[in-house]
Amino acid sequence: MGLGLFGGGAGAARFFAEQGHDVRVTDLRSREELAPALGDLEDLGLEYHLGGHPENLFRDADLVVVNPAVRPGNRLVALARESGAKLTTEINLVFELAAAPIVGVTGSNGKSTVVAMLADCLRFGGREVLVGGNLGGSLLGAVGGFSPQGLIVLELSSFQLARLEWIRRSPHLAICTNVTPNHLDWHPDFADYAGAKENITRFQTADDFLVVNADCAVCSGWAARSRARVGRFSSRGRPPAPAAGIENGELVVDLDGDARVVMRGDELRVPGGHNLANALAVALGAGLLGLSGGSARRALAGYRGLPHRLEFIDRDRGVSYWDDSIATTPEAAMAALEGFDCPLVLIAGGSDKGLDFEEFGRLAAERCDVVVVTGRTAAAIRAAVEKAGGALVLGAENFDAAFRLAAENARPGGAVLLSPASASFDEFPNFAARGERFRRLVQELT
Repeated sequence: MGLGLFGGGAGAARFFAEQGHDVRVTDLRSREELAPALGDLEDLGLEYHLGGHPENLFRDADLVVVNPAVRPGNRLVALARESGAKLTTEINLVFELAAAPIVGVTGSNGKSTVVAMLADCLRFGGREVLVGGNLGGSLLGAVGGFSPQGLIVLELSSFQLARLEWIRRSPHLAICTNVTPNHLDWHPDFADYAGAKENITRFQTADDFLVVNADCAVCSGWAARSRARVGRFSSRGRPPAPAAGIENGELVVDLDGDARVVMRGDELRVPGGHNLANALAVALGAGLLGLSGGSARRALAGYRGLPHRLEFIDRDRGVSYWDDSIATTPEAAMAALEGFDCPLVLIAGGSDKGLDFEEFGRLAAERCDVVVVTGRTAAAIRAAVEKAGGALVLGAENFDAAFRLAAENARPGGAVLLSPASASFDEFPNFAARGERFRRLVQELT
């Protein structure tokens, strides 16, 4: 139910089809919209129902694989359950099929970076690694034959975590970067969102590990309820062991009362205090998994960042251009703004997830010379920035027009930052497509 375009639905369809099962795929989108995913499955001869969800499919099914985007309380999911079908998700299947331990990473911001950093650490430490989850693609075809001595590292969204309750499973090592309001167009309220996130530790045992951000009131509160061994990280100091923190500008990990320096903070190549916090989470998680500090240092010092995550694109006539399209929440965009100390033009806005922009507007007004707003959240962002006062706010009818305005108003020695604080779905299928459009527009300048 819900083929989608990120690979999980296609991976599940292929997995079951290749085992000889009768697979039927249904999605609300059209064949044209789903063309990339359908092309990956064209050799299988599957039965498709596109542009709607026929009820009879749900009455007749033995198993329904539910796409993460399908909202709680969906009528057809309930119908399938009432008709005797088992319900699952692609991620739940990975948990059930995996022989290797799973490392799960969640958080409102930073989870993709932590996954990439940690996978590098593990590889430097000589471990075999599979990486997947919310990053896209599917591991279903690989986990069954993957070595039990390896590690599977998954980025886990609140949508995916919400349905881990169906199998009552949590990762061996769970890491949470932070929990701030997000996806309130899917979750009924913040408490439901935070509760879904907590599923990453809810079913852990005393043999498992939980790493939480001591500076985040929400996820640090999980420690009292978790059965796992808890480690904490903080960019404001060093919590009691097991912990990671900052002392005299250095990243320090203390697993058992014997604190050891991993690296200097200024050795990180990716900018921003949020990336320092991400590195602390990774260093602590790697230590709990038994990796040496040397492996963590090599991986973290060499890490150059992921596409669309505060990624430097190019420089034109003295202006640098940065793609932070992954910043789909105000908090993520605020973390990016904190990393700049130059004349700054911000491109913000997109589709609406029901989030509050007041604090973001205040910081944007303080840090930016110009804020260019576009998309469905443009009016709300404009109001928040203008309420704070300071920055010039310009409106644009679409993304391309916003980019042109930003480039025209940038000054030599300054920067243009795409950090939208909003999802992309008003103009783009996902944040990556928005980031790629930004890159192409920069390339046309240079």
